[in-house]
Amino acid sequence: LVGDVHEKRVWMDFQNGIVRQLEIIGGRIAALVVYERDEAQRLTGFTVSAVDRYVVATVRYRNAETGVDIAPERFALALPKDAKIQPIR
Repeated sequence: LVGDVHEKRVWMDFQNGIVRQLEIIGGRIAALVVYERDEAQRLTGFTVSAVDRYVVATVRYRNAETGVDIAPERFALALPKDAKIQPIR
């Protein structure tokens, strides 16, 4: 998948539609995401690496659930009254 700024490469099993890994190229660095699955092909975690920066982050799920409703208030960020906020450009 090639866009104006970024390029994405997807490693996917076309038989079942399961993505094994994803590479994002463009901007400042390239990133590689490798998905980990159990025997039933359920997502158990993923590893993200910034190829040129020697940075690796790994996420593991204990009890991942998909297709469930999540209340919007779980994503609310309550800042203290005296917090200073600055917009990101």
